[in-house]
Amino acid sequence: MMFSTIRFQSRVIRSALIGFALAILCIMAHPSFAQSSDRTPSTPKSKVYQNTHVPIETLELAESLQKGGYTIFFRHERTMMEGVLRDRLPYDLTTCDGQRMLSPAGMVSAQEVGQAFKILNIPIESVLASPICRAKEGAKLAFQTVNVTNQLMVQSKEMKRTKEDVDRDFKALVNQPHDSKKNIVLIGHLGNVMAIKEMPSEGEAIVLKPDGKSGVQVVGRILSAQWGDIVRDNDRAKNN
Repeated sequence: MMFSTIRFQSRVIRSALIGFALAILCIMAHPSFAQSSDRTPSTPKSKVYQNTHVPIETLELAESLQKGGYTIFFRHERTMMEGVLRDRLPYDLTTCDGQRMLSPAGMVSAQEVGQAFKILNIPIESVLASPICRAKEGAKLAFQTVNVTNQLMVQSKEMKRTKEDVDRDFKALVNQPHDSKKNIVLIGHLGNVMAIKEMPSEGEAIVLKPDGKSGVQVVGRILSAQWGDIVRDNDRAKNN
């Protein structure tokens, strides 16, 4: 009788061990286990972001800008919602009359963007702007300096600028050689980036780099309203 009891207990223990082993094998075979065990450690970031106001990838994009080597295209800041809502054509670039102008909020926002660049130590090699007044004005408010270029002018019959001209000039600006430790800032219009299928809101920044084929690669985008939060999140990360 005692022998039968011992043999029964042995079977129970053996069955339990087999079940445990099978469970371990099932866990190890699960895709999530394989991914976590095979994952190579990522490169440590210079800052640890926690409980942020903006997405982590936006903060990391701003961190990349601190190292330079990019072209940052800004669509001009917010414009007036009354008065001149559409530019009067043909353009008269000798005056701002008949052009859609920056709103008071847009002017303040442009200044805040420039302030954020200073606080974040984002290096700038040059600032180029369209000859249209709202782009020139925004550049001066943000960066206190501007080089006006017709390469950022929109399509215009009077200037004999076609969509193809606008696209070609934009790609040329992004692909121009520049200091790899600084960024080039472009301030223009929606028409400048429609050819690369981007539709930024007023004041939004698109971070770009050459694609290696004389074209343009979009690295990321930053909304005008996000710069203040980027500054605050960056400061918190440094002090963690």
